[in-house]
Amino acid sequence: MKKKASPTLQYTKQEPPQKPVRTVFIILLATVVTIAVLITGYRMKVAMEPQVPLAVSDTQIVSIFFPSQDKVIEKRLDVRSNISNQEKAEMIINKLKQEKYLPQGLMLYEAATDTDGIMYVNVSRDLVDSRPSTMKEILTVYSIVHSFLATFKEAQKILLLVDGQPLYTVGGTLYTYKPIEFNPDLLED
Repeated sequence: MKKKASPTLQYTKQEPPQKPVRTVFIILLATVVTIAVLITGYRMKVAMEPQVPLAVSDTQIVSIFFPSQDKVIEKRLDVRSNISNQEKAEMIINKLKQEKYLPQGLMLYEAATDTDGIMYVNVSRDLVDSRPSTMKEILTVYSIVHSFLATFKEAQKILLLVDGQPLYTVGGTLYTYKPIEFNPDLLED
């Protein structure tokens, strides 16, 4: 009897299965390269576009409200942009004095705004000594208030001071001890 040879299994080397990590890595790398190319292209496009210079205005506007019958009228003045706030405040007072809406001896000592948006306008006693009539008092106070509020955007209310002290009233009609807001009812249509 013939001895049967034991069957031998043929050894075949199997390739290990390809891991999906390599495929994900290749896709991720391709995505990063594509994004980098797009960003570089956009930056080059922006760099090649002509730059439009920002128009810097060398003037700014000072608004002055003048009394007219029973309303106030706004007139705008163009002034150079490097003018200080104190110079703008003095300009407002001087223009109102030129038009004879404020006493000629009136002096502006200071105009300053606090962090709450209240602007303190400190003037000389000449404002009270002029003894204006009822309507003239109202229009005078609101000419000052509107002019300062329209010119100084950071100010929301005006508190009039005479020689550094709060003013109860200029002529007995309008209560000025508290800060005064812009009054659109007094604007001429």
